Amino acid sequence: MLVAVALRWDGLGGLRVGRLSVTVSTPAGELSALAVEQIVCTVDAATPGRAAQVTVVGAGQSVGPRTCSR
Repeated sequence: MLVAVALRWDGLGGLRVGRLSVTVSTPAGELSALAVEQIVCTVDAATPGRAAQVTVVGAGQSVGPRTCSR
C-alpha cells in the first residue's frame, strides 16, 4: 500500500508542544496499528525537541491523537 502524507502543525505559541495532523490517501481507520505507530514515530522524529501529538486523518476518518511510544 502506498500512502501519501501531508502535515499540518498546530503549534501552541512558543511552547514546545503541539498537535500535528497527518493526512493520508487511504481511510485512516483501515490502517493497522503498526502503520499508525510508524507514521506517528516518523513525524515525531522529524520534530526534534517537541512533544508532538499526531492525528492521522484520511477519507473522513481519524485516528489519534497519538504520541510515539518508543
